[in-house]
Amino acid sequence: MMKRCVWLILLIVVVAAGSADASDQGFYVGVGLGRTNINPGDFDEDFSDLLFEESSTGFKLFGGYKIMKHLAVEGGYTDYGDHRRHQVLTNLERHEINVTITALDLSVVGRLPVSARTVFFAKVGMSSWDADVWSAIDDVRTDLSSDGTGLIYGGGVEFMFNKTGVRFDIDWLEIDDVSSFMPRISVAYNF
Repeated sequence: MMKRCVWLILLIVVVAAGSADASDQGFYVGVGLGRTNINPGDFDEDFSDLLFEESSTGFKLFGGYKIMKHLAVEGGYTDYGDHRRHQVLTNLERHEINVTITALDLSVVGRLPVSARTVFFAKVGMSSWDADVWSAIDDVRTDLSSDGTGLIYGGGVEFMFNKTGVRFDIDWLEIDDVSSFMPRISVAYNF
């Protein structure tokens, strides 16, 4: 399934590259900052009825190439933040869990310019993720870390000011049975 998705992305890029107008092409780089929430019960069933006390701050570094007016290819690195939760149960056991997720992704981005300064976009692609997870009951610590590949998708709106774009966007990352998302504000520079 993943191989087919990667081949489909490459096919779209190759076909679209031949019809691109030079004024709609170009590289861009950016950085974004956002908040994430993760359910700790997705990683350890002892925490299945809890949410983390607060969301965590995460960031994304990204870059891409606009192939034409309506199509781009984008890659990025995302750190979904550091999530911690602890509780003391009635039998005085202390439970703790810590989750840190990072991901590298490559996506195809569909772009819909609605004015000279406003562009709506949606993206879909593949992500290679790493979930550093541990839980502890009293002083007994268990490593629940894992890694793999999964689907990433999202969308947003970008407002252009000369060569600088300000984005309001969201990405969803599918990790096995876990879905993590990060709404964020980003700044991109277009070359």
